[in-house]
Amino acid sequence: MRRWLKAMCAKSTEPRKHHYISQCWLAGFTENGKKTERFFVTDLVRRKQWTAKPAAVGYKIDLYRASDGADPVRWETKLGEFEQIIAPLFRRFFVEPGLVSPEELYDLQVFAAIQFIRLPAFRPFIEGVAKQNYPDILSSLLRSREHLERVSKRCASSTDLSFEVGWPPFGRNRF
Repeated sequence: MRRWLKAMCAKSTEPRKHHYISQCWLAGFTENGKKTERFFVTDLVRRKQWTAKPAAVGYKIDLYRASDGADPVRWETKLGEFEQIIAPLFRRFFVEPGLVSPEELYDLQVFAAIQFIRLPAFRPFIEGVAKQNYPDILSSLLRSREHLERVSKRCASSTDLSFEVGWPPFGRNRF
């Protein structure tokens, strides 16, 4: 009985609140630019307004949780790693607005793209694209045993997956 009770009371180390709006972005709407402060939140559907801290809004429980047997919170972890890159830039902008370097501009563009695709309303679109394209991708990979083995070896021996993924942040090894 004690083990069961202990397990029930133990705090999970996995994040459950998966933010689709970055806390570091929401902090920019507070009076001092810190995520420990409050800002006004407006719900246009319910026609309500209240104050909240960035951690308390813009999330869904287990939104990015994976159930494929690998690390279930890997997407939330990767998004958090990217936010650690972008958050200092936002803090600097809050205190001292100004020009950005080409690398900072690139990071801001990637952040904007990620923000767009991580919204819950975008998920049906992503799922539709996946259902439409996965059969073609799988049939290409599985066209022969030799081709699948060649691609698998190439993936296993490379730390730079940009040749397969084709998405710049992976090629730059930013996160």
